Amino acid sequence: RQQTDIISRETRAATSRFPDGSTMDSLAVYLHDEFHLGDRLTLDLGGRLTRVDVDLPVADRDIGASLTVNDLTGNVGALYDLSAGMKVVANLGRGFRAPNIFDLGTLGVRPGNRFNIGNPDLMPEEVITADLGLKFAGRNFIGEAMFWNADYRDKITSVLTGAIDDEGRSIVQSRNAATVDLWGFEVGGRLQLNGDQLELSGSLNYTRGDETDGTSQPADRVPPLNGRIGVLYRRDADRWLEVFTTFAAKQDRLSDRDVDDPRINPAGTAGWAALNLVAGWNLNHSWNLNLRVGNLLDKRYREHGSGIDAPGRDLGITIRKVF
Repeated sequence: RQQTDIISRETRAATSRFPDGSTMDSLAVYLHDEFHLGDRLTLDLGGRLTRVDVDLPVADRDIGASLTVNDLTGNVGALYDLSAGMKVVANLGRGFRAPNIFDLGTLGVRPGNRFNIGNPDLMPEEVITADLGLKFAGRNFIGEAMFWNADYRDKITSVLTGAIDDEGRSIVQSRNAATVDLWGFEVGGRLQLNGDQLELSGSLNYTRGDETDGTSQPADRVPPLNGRIGVLYRRDADRWLEVFTTFAAKQDRLSDRDVDDPRINPAGTAGWAALNLVAGWNLNHSWNLNLRVGNLLDKRYREHGSGIDAPGRDLGITIRKVF
């Protein structure tokens, strides 16, 4: 790897972001089965045994790392028929994530005026997930509402070391330093009117997160309340038109890292809404034409956590051939 000064044009050797010769191997076996208990209850069970081997040679830096992780994860799900078309669903699971080459050996400049140093002593992070909800499917309406929770333990997070490099960047390091609790809900549905000629659809998503690493604060880059509302009209079986809006509320519940990130307004990310249009035409049994106009009103907005504003008005045409 080489680094060139764009002013002086001088080129010099630079330390690679990842150690040369690094490897990561993963091997797993899993078992899954479904059981019907009576006419109404269905259980879904699964288990997975995973082995992960990561090796980072010292290469062009002073530290290397070698890590082997063996972990057993699993999940149990249940579906219960309350009545015709109405079901209760529930799931509980455990997962893990082994440190990868990025976590163990990343070295160099990071967004937010930071410089990352590697950490060869990282351990896996663990997550316990659960969700509970209702699903309904009727003649003209289908919908669902779900509540979920994800509890992360030993979460790998970027931590300020307190040091500053020669160019004024804060030196950070990935560590198993936090627990993160995320929870939220998702609701959505689709209603057909006048047969299937007119269709109304909508969805809404909410997430809240808290991180604890000695003190408690909002988790990083948690999306705000967001959703989609659309109206679809079918002229016939081969021609249709949909107008829909995607939107997000303001997000001003920020972590300290969010506030320090130059890509995020420290006062929060403003709410927004964008109007879009999509039209489709099945030319024959094998050819399909789609036309999309995004951000119809040419609104300026930014999705929370993004480093750039969304595009202005845009046009896309897709032609598809089915063989």
